[in-house]
Amino acid sequence: MSKKTILKNTVMNLYPAYVKKIIFNQLKETSDFNFNFKTPDEIFNLLLNYNKTLSAVEMYDYQKPFRHFCYFKYSNLNEQKIKMLIEQGKIIIFNPKFEKPVDEFDITTSKPTIYQLENQIFFKFSYLLNDKINDKSIKYPVLAVFDKINNWLEIRFDRIGLAYKNSPIFYKEKIDGVLEYFSRNFELEITHIDFKAVVEYMISNKTDITFMAKKMLRNGTMAHLEAYEDEETSLPIIGELEKLLEENKILFEKNSDTQKILNLLENFLTAIEIKSDLPVVKIKLNDTETKFGITHNYKGAEYSLFMLYGELIGGEMMDNVKNYVMQCCREFDTKISSDAVPEK
Repeated sequence: MSKKTILKNTVMNLYPAYVKKIIFNQLKETSDFNFNFKTPDEIFNLLLNYNKTLSAVEMYDYQKPFRHFCYFKYSNLNEQKIKMLIEQGKIIIFNPKFEKPVDEFDITTSKPTIYQLENQIFFKFSYLLNDKINDKSIKYPVLAVFDKINNWLEIRFDRIGLAYKNSPIFYKEKIDGVLEYFSRNFELEITHIDFKAVVEYMISNKTDITFMAKKMLRNGTMAHLEAYEDEETSLPIIGELEKLLEENKILFEKNSDTQKILNLLENFLTAIEIKSDLPVVKIKLNDTETKFGITHNYKGAEYSLFMLYGELIGGEMMDNVKNYVMQCCREFDTKISSDAVPEK
């Protein structure tokens, strides 16, 4: 099966209509093609025969919002090593000005392509996936983005149908493969971020987000908590008890004995939050309405997996999450540092 056929299968079978429309509009602005066809599919069946279109599809991989992503901190990025691997032909440069496809892909591994901006370096790993039942092959991209200002590495990828997966830990294998590639080829130092601790900080300190859902693990029992659109999540009974204490605060402060009872109950509620584990949370950014989930220790790994909810329109959704989470990490690190400094 030719490379062009595989790319065509990918676009026609996996890309939703709104993505085809985005690429179509980009081509329409810069080309002299005749677009007098009835449907986007008819248009793409023709356009995907041209290298210019395939190059636009590859460019969209660098711009699109992905459903899933992971964050890491890194140090010692050796850009001279990157330059050397490019000169050796082990990394392929993508330049949209050339208007030709350059992605290479194989079943188990791929030669990455690189696309560079002033403060970001994008690596794209493209994998050939096969649906043996329907005899279809597609290209599956995994993107690694180096933020050179903040020294953050982000790995992005999308969901894929069961027919194309060859492992129950398919996504984890792709994440680990990318991390291993950078460690092996660049001697990059990658640090896992303790997002479980960061989320606990967010729960206690942030008022500009809403926790839409939680999975709370306590004493071996898992509680699944969902909230309505504009409500916070709370454990059944626990939330009612907190409300009861607040509404009867004057009664509990009547004398020293009732005050002791109030303190005992408040300490008990605090202990539940502290000692309980939150392996999964779903969060809404109140100002942008962006909703995302975090799964800690994904498939037993040290890192957390992020997921966007809703329709993926615009790369700003990923930027919203990254900027907010990054800010929370900075605040949390500052808090930890200040707490660690002993008072004179």
